[in-house]
Amino acid sequence: MTFLQMVVEEKKALVKEKKENTSVEKLLARAKQQKKRSFYDVFKKGNQKDVKIIAEIKRGSPSRGVLSRTINVQ
Repeated sequence: MTFLQMVVEEKKALVKEKKENTSVEKLLARAKQQKKRSFYDVFKKGNQKDVKIIAEIKRGSPSRGVLSRTINVQ
């Protein structure tokens, strides 16, 4: 079994357990209690010198295959 398959199986079990122990009504009630935040405000607040980055790194694509074999994200 690959690492990814193990992660998927663990998550499936976790989701199943949570579904069994949490009703839709409880989830809706929790969602209504959450304070709504503007995506913009989340990044605007705080120390102005803080670096705030939203990024996605694609190692490959279905149509082009592997884009880079040497990506090192550290």
